[in-house]
Amino acid sequence: MLTTLIIGRMVKSAILLWKAGSIYLTEHLLGQKNWGLSIVLDLHAAPGCQNGFDNGGIKDVCEWHTDPAYIEHSLWVLENLAMRYQGHVALHAIEVLNEPRWDIDINVLKHYDTKAYARIRKHCSADAVTVVCHDGFRSFQSYSDFLLPPEFNNVVLDIHRYQCFIREEIDLDIFGTSKKLWWIGSTKRH
Repeated sequence: MLTTLIIGRMVKSAILLWKAGSIYLTEHLLGQKNWGLSIVLDLHAAPGCQNGFDNGGIKDVCEWHTDPAYIEHSLWVLENLAMRYQGHVALHAIEVLNEPRWDIDINVLKHYDTKAYARIRKHCSADAVTVVCHDGFRSFQSYSDFLLPPEFNNVVLDIHRYQCFIREEIDLDIFGTSKKLWWIGSTKRH
């Protein structure tokens, strides 16, 4: 069984949040170990907000990619999570950034993902922890030649395909949904 624990930065004092959050996270991981569950730590709310959604920390603001200090802070958080929880039996994966917005330059995202991978791997081996990167709501083909072995190992691309925002997708029955998913899957293989 896998569960996701969302990591965010909702207050100005990152150090205070880090200390308080670390206590909760440690207790949560210990509890998951006792239940036989695995954890994905997901950086859900980066400083400056990576998507402009409320689940990114600041609704209608998307400035994460515009400030190198925001990006560096995100990398710092990931590395500290990896350092603190390396070897923990319940840690399954670390997701480097949840749902970065579709109009952030893909080169910025790929550069960030590569740096995040390196920071996590300094402390967590590919045998022990999966590194998860979100596709930024782009086509799978945009990432088909990215973060590949042998240089990069145990990397997963997180793809979110929502069917709740467009009227014709909301109105699909089970057969229409299945056909759409089959079409998406078949176009991704080529």
